[in-house]
Amino acid sequence: MGIGRWWQVMVGGGLGLAALTAGCLVFDWLSDGRLGLVAPAPVALGTTPVAVTLAGENLWIPANLIRFAGERHPGRLERLDLALRLPDLTGQTAETAADFLTPARDGRLVFITIAPAAGALDTAAMLATIYQRYLDAAETPGPAGLVRRTFRHDTSYAGDELYFEPGSVHPFAARCFASRANEPLVSCMRDVHLGDGLMATIRLPYRELPNWAELAERLDAILSGFRRAP
Repeated sequence: MGIGRWWQVMVGGGLGLAALTAGCLVFDWLSDGRLGLVAPAPVALGTTPVAVTLAGENLWIPANLIRFAGERHPGRLERLDLALRLPDLTGQTAETAADFLTPARDGRLVFITIAPAAGALDTAAMLATIYQRYLDAAETPGPAGLVRRTFRHDTSYAGDELYFEPGSVHPFAARCFASRANEPLVSCMRDVHLGDGLMATIRLPYRELPNWAELAERLDAILSGFRRAP
């Protein structure tokens, strides 16, 4: 999915500031870096927690999970970017540091951005409200018990697919997309609330969808652990 198309999605879709923020996150991920906060060559980092505050929430994040050196310090932050290596969901080590050099190309990493929720809906709530008006009516089986629905071709989400857990009050749900138009799906994005005022935007490789239940459980546990002081 090209950057120009993402601008149409975020602005043309009329979802406001929250959607525009999500579009910026996707731009960051697809461009392999943050403007003005470029990740240096990976180095082996320790797991000592870094105490940070976002939107009044205190978090303790292992240093080797924090993606950018500019965020790897205690204190107040506007947002926090993490990278976890599959399959063990750990951060950089001396043995795995090279895997973090080209994170968008080999599908070995899960990315998480934590930022103020600012009233935004998580993906499960988007499924029940906003996304319904953009989806085709047909449902088809997805991997590991998920349901697959495609976005209509006359919408700004054309080409994307939505996968969700049926029969759940607050289901697992993820929107999957390609890097460019007319290419295979490569990534899936899921927003989940963290505490009272934060949103964690999780991007995982599309090929990991068959493991969605295990990954969701493990990632939820990791996110919850960030809120406990060491």
